[in-house]
Amino acid sequence: NQPIYQRSSCSPGRCPSPPAVDHADRKPSYELLVGSTITYICRHGYTLIPGVSPTTTCLKNFTWSAIPALCKRECSLLFDKYSVGQQVEFQCNPGYTMWGSQRTQCWSDGTWKPPVPYCDKVCAPPPLITNGQHTGLRTELFPYGTEVKYSCATGLSLIGDESIYCTSDDGVNLTWSGPAPECRGESFCVPNHELPMES
Repeated sequence: NQPIYQRSSCSPGRCPSPPAVDHADRKPSYELLVGSTITYICRHGYTLIPGVSPTTTCLKNFTWSAIPALCKRECSLLFDKYSVGQQVEFQCNPGYTMWGSQRTQCWSDGTWKPPVPYCDKVCAPPPLITNGQHTGLRTELFPYGTEVKYSCATGLSLIGDESIYCTSDDGVNLTWSGPAPECRGESFCVPNHELPMES
């Protein structure tokens, strides 16, 4: 009796679908054979944790190699990305003033707290006048549209416009709408008494 051999086709084993990873998507791959590797990409708003490999491999026992947490939330600012917990400090260029907090921090929800400040052009402090004052003495910031009113010391008259405004002549630079007024008073002259002529 001759032994009967059955012919069988051997094909490499396959792994099931790769595991889902929080905040990441798999690069398209249809190879799920033993030895094949799947690579993950972090979704928008997340960044790869430094030192962590974004891959998993189909092992001989038809399971995927362990894959740790890959992605962490990030904050974006212009073209830069920042990790949760990072702090940023801002400074405005000369001729601009900052509105908001100078320092902010990236939070786990991907937002900056306090909110990112912004820089805006302002007028220089309005001119001071002799024997008078203006309402801008209570503030240091003079953004576009700010009105400053002048007043004179008691007994003096205001000559010129009572108010000036922070405005723009060219649509770019800010300046005051006109010159500051002046404070003037009546000059009181005492007539000279006639002195007796010496004889």
